[in-house]
Amino acid sequence: MALSEELPIYKATFSMLGMVVERVKSFPRFYRYTVGEKMVNINLEMISLIDRKSVDYDKLPLIIELCDRYHMLVMLFRLSVEQHLLTPAQYARYAMQINIIGRQLTGWKQHNNMSMLARKIYASCL
Repeated sequence: MALSEELPIYKATFSMLGMVVERVKSFPRFYRYTVGEKMVNINLEMISLIDRKSVDYDKLPLIIELCDRYHMLVMLFRLSVEQHLLTPAQYARYAMQINIIGRQLTGWKQHNNMSMLARKIYASCL
């Protein structure tokens, strides 16, 4: 198993964290402490979950929690665009990172589902 820091999802999430921290500084005060702070915290939680996923045996709860955080982050980005905190051009920069994270999460979910299916088939053969 690769170190979590070498995974594309970790790199994309960490890169997005740096971008979000820089951008949130220019949010109006109300949004900085509501939307911006939540975006930073979700990024940090996602990094922590990615680290834990690489060492935990039962990965399904971590994948589910990571997917929940991912969907919340996407929603906050959409809200930021609607509230004119981010321009569509600025959002496009984040969209690349969001896409990388989403593809990796989809792959993890599919792999986990196939692993569970294989375990059930193996158990039924015994």
